[in-house]
Amino acid sequence: MSSSQYAPVARDDGIDSNDVALSETLVGNVEASTLTPASSTAMMQVTAPAALPEGYEFDAALGDRIVKVHVPAGGVEAGQTFSVPMPTSITSFISTIPVPVGHWRDSLWSLFSYGACHPHVWTSCCCTTVAAAQVISRLQLTWKGKHGTVAETTGAFQIIFTAVVVYYVLYYSLSMLLFNLDPNSGNEDTNDRQPLPAGAMVVASTIDLMHYTAYGVLVLLLRNLRVTVREKYAIPARDYEDCTCSVFCPCLVAAQMLRHTTDYDAYPATCCTKRGIPEHAPSIV
Repeated sequence: MSSSQYAPVARDDGIDSNDVALSETLVGNVEASTLTPASSTAMMQVTAPAALPEGYEFDAALGDRIVKVHVPAGGVEAGQTFSVPMPTSITSFISTIPVPVGHWRDSLWSLFSYGACHPHVWTSCCCTTVAAAQVISRLQLTWKGKHGTVAETTGAFQIIFTAVVVYYVLYYSLSMLLFNLDPNSGNEDTNDRQPLPAGAMVVASTIDLMHYTAYGVLVLLLRNLRVTVREKYAIPARDYEDCTCSVFCPCLVAAQMLRHTTDYDAYPATCCTKRGIPEHAPSIV
């Protein structure tokens, strides 16, 4: 997938940067040799990659350097060119995976865009909670799908994965117990059905309660995570879209966020890793 290019980042201090363009990601581009004497304020012009609110911060890279760009008062529209002061410090460029800003990488219905056997399809459909945990690991969020401190985000994937394992162990253990307590187990004669004993009914009710609780937690996690992803990448949404999609299409929601937060053309998907991509893959923007 190739991201479209926007107008090059221009500078008001006379340095030519016509060879560099602001990519349709959170990573823009800024010239590496930069600062003018302290007596004057160097300015740079940036073309907004999307409609962004006032105060929104994104990275702009030119050559092998990265600077922080803050959207000015009033916000900007997609394609609008605005001037910002050149920062006094510029950090070294860090390899990152470009992520589109202002829109999703593809549609909610693009589940099979990489084929029906793609690992992200199986993870999203067979273990949606783990797919959500992989997105959380990529964005370094808490286990609730929200931003947090380093202490709160550390181990988020392990927390979710452990909860999933505990759920399935309890579910199958109780299911086996219910099978043994049910006097009708193995009886194919529908006319000779016996009522469930009290113990079996308690086990069956516990299984149902676990199932609905787990689904409710998953919906809440996906809703929080989708809101966080949209806010980070300035993706608009209709009223109640995050909640509705999470309730009725949890697999599709998880898969869309997996595709949005990486480039599967550059980095193959994996099922059983913390981020769902190879460990050597760079972080996302």
